Amino acid sequence: MARRKDARTRLLDAALELSCRRGFDGVTTRAIARRAGANEVTLFRLFGTKEKLFFALLDREADMEQRLPPGGFPATGDVVEDLSLIGSFMLAGMLEKAPILKLGMTEMHRRPRMWRRIEPAPRAAIELLSGYFEEAAREGLIRKVDPRMAAMVFFSFFFRSFVMTAFLGKDMFITMDDRAIRAFCSMFVEGLRKG
Repeated sequence: MARRKDARTRLLDAALELSCRRGFDGVTTRAIARRAGANEVTLFRLFGTKEKLFFALLDREADMEQRLPPGGFPATGDVVEDLSLIGSFMLAGMLEKAPILKLGMTEMHRRPRMWRRIEPAPRAAIELLSGYFEEAAREGLIRKVDPRMAAMVFFSFFFRSFVMTAFLGKDMFITMDDRAIRAFCSMFVEGLRKG
């Protein structure tokens, strides 16, 4: 049983490595199996089809829940600090998963089902943020706003930086370090406090 799990993991890792360089259509099941040190029969026994292999890969790579700290991100009273932590967490997660997210984004026009496998991660981030903004408004830390809209605007700033880094190698407009993230969060919170 352990050997089966190892083969599965090796095949998923090989599919990630090769498909991120060559695209979904540019990689064969034979090449994936060879890179994984397995045979093609094992790939088909474990996954059935190349598409199912990629769906399993997308499910594994886009699982945001596995990275969340226990208890999520409760409002502590310092909204700038809270959002700086959340923003850093989100950007680090996106950059860590850049290869698979980039693959999903480039393939989604040909294979919309691939994007639907990745979509839960940004949705989970927006839901996490929405909950945070609701809680912060309830506690009087920010004015009452549409929490989902605030979440999407906040998320978009970090997603923009991720897209530039993933596709161009770096964010051409800003160095996304702790100082820049804190500066953005400070301006963002200022807008949430004024009414």
